Amino acid sequence: MTVFWLRLSVGSVLGALFVLYAFYNARLALSPLWRPRSESYIVLLGGIAGMVSLAIAPFDCLRAWWWLPLLVDIGCLPFLACAGLEFGVLRPLRRRAMRHRSDEQRED
Repeated sequence: MTVFWLRLSVGSVLGALFVLYAFYNARLALSPLWRPRSESYIVLLGGIAGMVSLAIAPFDCLRAWWWLPLLVDIGCLPFLACAGLEFGVLRPLRRRAMRHRSDEQRED
């Protein structure tokens, strides 16, 4: 019985941290719509807290959804996917296009 309450209390605290960080990251992602800010995301922390919270939950129905906080928190997998797209695909394409333009200007 003690393990149940320990898992429930630790899971609840981590779940609350996940909600806090997920809302913070969502606010940052949507803030350019009304006012630009220079704050940064709390990357991975909220998603990992939520993941652990669901993984140690004393209820089987919650443990099956351990992966969901990683997708819901914008500062987790969505942020990493966008960063990977930017640095892995878009920047090299821009550099290649800039080199091509400078080569064309030299020929003229």
